[in-house]
Amino acid sequence: MRTHGLTVLSGPFAGMRYPPFAVERGELIVAQLLGAYEMELHDAVRDVIARRPQQVVDIGASDGYYAAGFARALPEAVVHAYEMNPFPARVCAALARENGVPELTDRHWLVVRFMRERYLATGTAPTIRSIGKESGVPVKELYQLFPKGPAKLAAKIGGIPKPKGCI
Repeated sequence: MRTHGLTVLSGPFAGMRYPPFAVERGELIVAQLLGAYEMELHDAVRDVIARRPQQVVDIGASDGYYAAGFARALPEAVVHAYEMNPFPARVCAALARENGVPELTDRHWLVVRFMRERYLATGTAPTIRSIGKESGVPVKELYQLFPKGPAKLAAKIGGIPKPKGCI
């Protein structure tokens, strides 16, 4: 790291930079920085990038290597990352910022948390109508936050099944 810094050297996310505090607590990111992290997936990652998807969802995002990497490689796409563990989630958000990628807003997280809490309490994901009535986020805003199916996408980010009736 002294020689090459905190920039990913090779692989599909070459050029991506890690924030300094990501390594201050001893996080092992040497494989990511060398571009050797999960090399067996490099061809699949390049295929996804070549397809230019409109959205990428990374559930269990850990430190955000894939979320920030895809967001950097696909600037026109919306990339959603979800990580429940606080420290990797903090690294994920910082990694996104370090690479010029906006992060999910508090309103996004309000919806995701509402859906997770409802699912954990009832065993059923809430519908778009109940999210709009009970979460404090109106339906119109839900579609601005999560275009093309807010309930389904927020459920994916939250790591829960999609609501009944979602296609």
